[in-house]
Amino acid sequence: MTDRLLRLVSSDTPSLPVGLGRIVLGVGGCMEVLAAASASRLDKVLSAELEAPRWEWLPRLPEGAGGAFLAAWFLAMLLFTVGWRTRVTGGIAFAITAYYLAMDEQLYANHNYLLSILLLLFVLADPGAAASVDAVRGRGRPTVPRWPVFLLQAQLAIVYGFAALSKLNGDWFAGDVLEVNLLRIGPVDLPSLLERRGFYVACAVGTVLVEGFLAFAFFIPRLQRIAVVVGLAFHAGIVLTVDRWSPYAAIGFTVFALEMVALYALCVGEDVVAVVRQRWPLPVPAPS
Repeated sequence: MTDRLLRLVSSDTPSLPVGLGRIVLGVGGCMEVLAAASASRLDKVLSAELEAPRWEWLPRLPEGAGGAFLAAWFLAMLLFTVGWRTRVTGGIAFAITAYYLAMDEQLYANHNYLLSILLLLFVLADPGAAASVDAVRGRGRPTVPRWPVFLLQAQLAIVYGFAALSKLNGDWFAGDVLEVNLLRIGPVDLPSLLERRGFYVACAVGTVLVEGFLAFAFFIPRLQRIAVVVGLAFHAGIVLTVDRWSPYAAIGFTVFALEMVALYALCVGEDVVAVVRQRWPLPVPAPS
């Protein structure tokens, strides 16, 4: 065990998957900031209209400062996405995201919490080493430390595993949750023919099976490609068929999907490097 830990800490891994994951995560982060701005949730919190402080001792923004705060958040996310000094801009994006979550209970969202964790881990993984402005300017390198990438990959098992375990209850398996939340209006609404208890139960069981499968499949080489296809279809199904309640919630589902897809690139690893370099050459420094 000690030898394995030492190898993990001292070894490297290709930088291109990390760079591609950074771009996907950054796009999701930019979408989240725009959604937060359009929902005016921060302004309502700062005006005490929805005030529910998480910690009284935490310094709060003055009323009217929400616009500047969101602009700084978006700029940091945008620079992180394009790969300009990613450890600095990513660190700033992480700090702003964490502060946004900690400032008030009304601002909490699962995908924002995950975004903060992923930003921190990506910063540790040197995400600007490939597919970035920094790499184009000669600051890239072909490999990055392995251990933060391993921690990022572990988030797949943690998120999907917890999601599956949290659904092991009677309400979920009875189909009640899906019956309430499946889309009824829109181009992909649920056909009336499927408005049956058996269909909801089947979907509930299938969801747990898919999440349980994805929790371990990315770590088995034979199953990785299947896991990518299943995962993409699974998240597309969530985005398209779950009742969004509000525009902000709709973007939240999409941001969550992008966060998980950003991790997919890290798990397929060297396969991504080979395919991307063959079909879409990127400015990645070649090994010396």
